[in-house]
Amino acid sequence: MSRRGVPLRVKNNTDTPHSQPWAGRSTTPYLPYSWLCPLHLLLSTSGPSMIHTNEDDEKCTKYFFQHIRRKKQTIDTLKDHTQTPQTDEHTITDIITDFYTNLYATKSTDDDLIDGLLQHITPVPDKEEEGDLTLEELTRAMRSLSTGKTPGPDGLPAEFYITFWEHLKVCLGAVYNSMYREGKLAPSMTESAVTLLYKGKGDATELRNWRPISLLGSDYKILAKTLMYRLQRSLPQAVGSDQTCGAPGRSALDNLSAVRDIFAHSVERSQPFCLFNLDQEKAFDRVSHPYMLRVMARMNLALSLRNWVSIIYRNNTSKILINGTPSAPIPMHSGVRQGCPLSALLYTIAIEPLLVSIRHNPRITGYPLPGAHGMTVKTQAYMDDITIITTDTKSIPHITHAINTFCTATGAIVNGTKSEVYVTPDWPADQVLPYPNCRI
Repeated sequence: MSRRGVPLRVKNNTDTPHSQPWAGRSTTPYLPYSWLCPLHLLLSTSGPSMIHTNEDDEKCTKYFFQHIRRKKQTIDTLKDHTQTPQTDEHTITDIITDFYTNLYATKSTDDDLIDGLLQHITPVPDKEEEGDLTLEELTRAMRSLSTGKTPGPDGLPAEFYITFWEHLKVCLGAVYNSMYREGKLAPSMTESAVTLLYKGKGDATELRNWRPISLLGSDYKILAKTLMYRLQRSLPQAVGSDQTCGAPGRSALDNLSAVRDIFAHSVERSQPFCLFNLDQEKAFDRVSHPYMLRVMARMNLALSLRNWVSIIYRNNTSKILINGTPSAPIPMHSGVRQGCPLSALLYTIAIEPLLVSIRHNPRITGYPLPGAHGMTVKTQAYMDDITIITTDTKSIPHITHAINTFCTATGAIVNGTKSEVYVTPDWPADQVLPYPNCRI
């Protein structure tokens, strides 16, 4: 029912074939998303949050408990750049806005160093170029949407697309493929609201200890999930077997098992080793877009995928939700959005050159695998959780050099206070990675 009590009628496209109805339409007109269904305008203007507030504020519903959790995410004190605690609402807003404006600014990179990092990347074999997004791909992506989640800026939850998919899918597919041909997203897809979540550890008055999560529209998520599934097919060949994020058939349990076995073998054979858990400052948010696209090109990933990623990260803006109030739009010239289905895979691609530079460095000695005829383990990774392993103190300066080169080349920053080093009792105490405040 509409707000005036008039039943809504959604046109059913029963007269249109549903098997790639847009195939071959190179002149498909750009379709504003708000035209796809009359319910879009109704729901986006009637205010889903208003409906929830009126109906659910006094009930022990899922919304009620989410509302309580949101209150715990309020930022009432924040340190400024001089480490002085600030409690004034406007000052806190300025601190957060300035922080993310600088964080999302274009990163300083070094093209010559990037060339060196990319030289050991092995291109994936040529594959047939993938064409338009198909109804089958979009339907798979739609079915994988999580329900009960906070909607994006348009206020439309995943349940809307799940319920009305048969009415939306044809036009939505045409919109996506039209956007690809035009080289730009619909304006609503370039915007995101960013909510700040306290990580649960560290000083809550330090902004670095709050994680930015992008609230994205479900229409964008369907597109991103479709591209994610396409990228997953090439990922096992594009990244090393010790990187387990996103690659079908791999799991973080593989990394845990490898490290566990190294510890057990070390105790059994009295083999000293050093294990370094690398933590990067705002790892996702500091990814350089031009650098990321260069890595994808070097990996020989499908041109359509690279074009899509370029389109997705063109002219993006974010509004930071500061205690429920959105900031002014902040241009996103760097970073992959936490909350986007594609981001984990894109970060996995962006970090691969660092892992490759360590794997292929003959001056870095890894942990010998029993019965593996000289093969060693140097790295284990799940997305940005990176572990570096060596049994030779002479490897330490070369590991340090590899990390520092990667940071200078790409704009990444090591977080020494959150990085950790584990050494066996017989490892020389003065032979560890020289990062300030690194925990041993």
